[in-house]
Amino acid sequence: MVTEFREELVRAFPATTIDVAGAFDERGGTYPDADEYESHIAGKTWLQLDQEYIARRSDALSFLSTDQLIAVLPAYLDLLLALGPRSPVPETLLPLLTRPSSDQSSAGKRFGDLSRRLTKPQRHEVAAALWRFAE
Repeated sequence: MVTEFREELVRAFPATTIDVAGAFDERGGTYPDADEYESHIAGKTWLQLDQEYIARRSDALSFLSTDQLIAVLPAYLDLLLALGPRSPVPETLLPLLTRPSSDQSSAGKRFGDLSRRLTKPQRHEVAAALWRFAE
């Protein structure tokens, strides 16, 4: 089941090289480990990321610019299911993927921006990951 889900992720999120230019410009001015995180994702595809490192540094998701968030999102969706609720991934990932009560809040604006920029197949895989995680 996990292998099938990963194949679906690959179809929805093609494994393209991650461009880190501006990775923390939109929200990351206060993120102390921006340079280190960038060095770990630069020039790699989401499939090539060090899963142990990005799982430990899931806090970076809150600070990433939208382009880079979308670029690493499938890796975190994959980890969400592989590692389950005891990993640090759900704590940061789930709030980003949950529609806030107000679209006018900063979280609401970010959710709206992310939702608009994901393709339909990508939104489907996000929903599928959340559904499987909830099960």
